[in-house]
Amino acid sequence: MQERIEGQSNMPMWMRLFSAVMGILLIGDGMRRFAFPQAESDLYSFLMYIFVGSICFLIFGYSRRLYVNEEGLVRRTNIWGRKTIEVLMTWNDVERIVYSEQKKAFVAGFESGVKGYRMFVDLKDMDALCEFIQRFYKYE
Repeated sequence: MQERIEGQSNMPMWMRLFSAVMGILLIGDGMRRFAFPQAESDLYSFLMYIFVGSICFLIFGYSRRLYVNEEGLVRRTNIWGRKTIEVLMTWNDVERIVYSEQKKAFVAGFESGVKGYRMFVDLKDMDALCEFIQRFYKYE
């Protein structure tokens, strides 16, 4: 049996790669505007290009995933190798779990009072997630 079931990433890889390419192009254009200004406005706008390019490149190294393990529902955030792991709901806090099947994903909604989180899982992992939840979640 698996120790945890991971949900889908919040941002597809093609989007992250596109963000990295745009970031490199914008930083390069900002450096070109600073090194070889063709007008006075180039000297004023180069910082904007470098700033927006840096943000785009930062997005490339960002990922956030939800998963369930023995503790409950956990969110792992990774920004360029710096990981933070946060337990969103323990199994005792979960009041209700709602299942829904969409075109390409299976959705499990975890609810606790006012808070709620949705975890998207591939259809092939649907049975494993249901077994995992039955093992740890106690229905009342």
